[in-house]
Amino acid sequence: GDRALYSLEVGLTKISPVDALKQGVSEAWLDKIAAVSADHNKLFAIYNVYANSDAENIFKRGDILLAVNSQPVVSFKQVEQLSQQKNVRVTFYREGKVHNETVKTSLLNGKDIDQVLYWAGIYLHKPHRAALQQSNISDKGLYIASYSYGSPASRYQIFAMQRIVEIDGVAIENADDFIQAVINKQHAES
Repeated sequence: GDRALYSLEVGLTKISPVDALKQGVSEAWLDKIAAVSADHNKLFAIYNVYANSDAENIFKRGDILLAVNSQPVVSFKQVEQLSQQKNVRVTFYREGKVHNETVKTSLLNGKDIDQVLYWAGIYLHKPHRAALQQSNISDKGLYIASYSYGSPASRYQIFAMQRIVEIDGVAIENADDFIQAVINKQHAES
């Protein structure tokens, strides 16, 4: 059957124990992490926190993730496995202090895009998960997925990977806002 898949909503990068020690992580924590696996001698630093996630309220870039659900973490796979529940307890180091917080994970359903609009030569939809992850953008507005060469959009330099957030001074937060902003436009009207 379908199994729920949850994400902590952070991007991680590995750092050496020496770098962690220089930042102030205690030798006791380094020993806890080393005791988990002799094959994994790195720690995890947060390099990206996904926009509009609970993690965004807790983590900052550069935080060092020490444990998930009280288990010291040593591999990407382990972090993923320990995050497979609605809420997880995270232990991390920031600026001289170890913090413990509960983070609400995000349920991944694989259905990021449920509506696509085509207008003036551009394909639009709400910002999808990959865009939110990679670009750290807001979920407001409509994401331009692609455009047709020679279309009105390309002539006015509206290209893929941008967002439409306003039309004629009206904020565009979603597809309905966009439709209302353009529905009464006449052919060739700017």
